[in-house]
Amino acid sequence: MGFEYKIRFKVPAAFSHERLVRQLPDPAIPSSSWVEYEYRLEADGFYFLDNGKSAVASIAFRQLVDEALRHADQVEIEAL
Repeated sequence: MGFEYKIRFKVPAAFSHERLVRQLPDPAIPSSSWVEYEYRLEADGFYFLDNGKSAVASIAFRQLVDEALRHADQVEIEAL
């Protein structure tokens, strides 16, 4: 069980996160079927799952928040 967060922002209708996907750090853990983090785009922002409070997950989380701020003046972060 990891740490779940919601990064809420007003997602633009034509929002594409293809560039973001290429910039996020690789979540794979060598020699494991686990990943450092997972995320998905939802209608009201990003859902983020941090599987272990790693440096890689922290970088990805920050990048998702920065991406949200590129598209909205206000971003709300909620621990689920």
